[in-house]
Amino acid sequence: MKELERCRPEQVGVSSKAVNQCLDYLEKARIPMHSLMILRHGKVAAEVYYEPCGKNQLHRFYSTTKSFTSIAIGCLIGEGKVSLQDSITSYFPEYLPDPVPEWLRKTTIKNMLEMQSCHSVTTYKSDWSKNWVESFFRVEPDHCPGTVFSYDTSSSHTLAALVEKISGMEMLDYLRVRCLDAIGFSKEAYITKDPFGISWGGSGLMATTEDLARFSLLLMNLGNWEGKQLVPDWYIKEAVSCQVPNVMHGNELDEVQGYGYQFWKLRKGYACRGKGSQMAICIPDEDFICITTADTTGIPGGSQKILNAVFEFIEASLDQKPDENKKYQDACFQNRTLQPFLANYQYIPEKRMLSAVSGAWYETADRNGSWERIMVELEEDKGILHWKWQGAKYHAAFGFGTYVTGDFPRYHQFYAGAGQWLKKDTLYIEIRILGEEPCMIRFQLVFQDDQLTLHMLNTGELCFKEFEGWYGGTRL
Repeated sequence: MKELERCRPEQVGVSSKAVNQCLDYLEKARIPMHSLMILRHGKVAAEVYYEPCGKNQLHRFYSTTKSFTSIAIGCLIGEGKVSLQDSITSYFPEYLPDPVPEWLRKTTIKNMLEMQSCHSVTTYKSDWSKNWVESFFRVEPDHCPGTVFSYDTSSSHTLAALVEKISGMEMLDYLRVRCLDAIGFSKEAYITKDPFGISWGGSGLMATTEDLARFSLLLMNLGNWEGKQLVPDWYIKEAVSCQVPNVMHGNELDEVQGYGYQFWKLRKGYACRGKGSQMAICIPDEDFICITTADTTGIPGGSQKILNAVFEFIEASLDQKPDENKKYQDACFQNRTLQPFLANYQYIPEKRMLSAVSGAWYETADRNGSWERIMVELEEDKGILHWKWQGAKYHAAFGFGTYVTGDFPRYHQFYAGAGQWLKKDTLYIEIRILGEEPCMIRFQLVFQDDQLTLHMLNTGELCFKEFEGWYGGTRL
């Protein structure tokens, strides 16, 4: 695999000072970044990872996966196996109701790529246990296709199923053969599957930051890589162009610039965008790419803050007079550290409180009988949270004021845990899941005499739902 060339930012007209200003701004704004990579003229001008997130770590890209699904459809079109105007119903007769609703019958592949299907919601979310692809055909349509933008991930998922049905391959394997192997996409990357074995084409890509950078370079080169046309150029031109207005979709500047074929238009250029600020920001007119990974789920306007910082600091300073400051230049390739939410909170409880609480089990009053017991073991700089849930015991470590990492029990996903005392009787713990479902699990434990009050929140989509709600406990 040919390495992407790294260079000093100023060699390609990028201000290293502006890059650092952008990163500093995002830290002050408490945006939990995982990585940021800048490319200009095909060269990497900045590459920063926030430890414990690393260069080779596979990251969940959520809806950025949709852009890969789009390119897979473009490849099928290039092979003459499907066309944009085909009705999706012609490919899945096994799922069709009788009679077939007119709005469903009229829904084309183009409609689905544009998020202009006959559904205003993601159909499989009505019942996750039923066949996700079949749901697209069985849930009653609620409007005429090709009329309005409505974000429907089941369209993307059904298109991925179409790719797999026609190619006879898993979607990522098909893309590897058509283009990804040629551009040096990592062998370790994969797409998670729905419960019925179909690649989750709207959300499931697990890949590295550099993988997305290479994919973005392919897009910017209109499907050409080292002289070989891997994806039809006309298709990419259409895919990243505004095909449908989406002004009714959101209130942020870069949410309402229009939509292509599973690509978002921005104030300049276009982007692959996924939940939590997984983004590939592409500005062809300036030959500029910015890749971000983060977890802004639950942070109002989090993605827009990142986009604003990239545009207002980095993009706005392109091709200005070079500032050959070695300190700034070196920092563009130096890792930073992911900071806990309350990293600057300094309350220190009395030692007698710590010794009274540490190691004591509390029996929780869970109406459903799932949560049974909870306990914390405390040391000066770290702790371990123990819990008993549905008859099994689990534990997760956390640091005070800093993250410690491990394998989160039951789900076996990489995590970072940190804690902090909020006052003498109140302990706060946060667990950042950094695996297949990046999210935040938060615990607040209030100890009063022999009583415990437990409050839990999580931002997970499918997993970790047991970590939610309020519970009372009594010391055993």
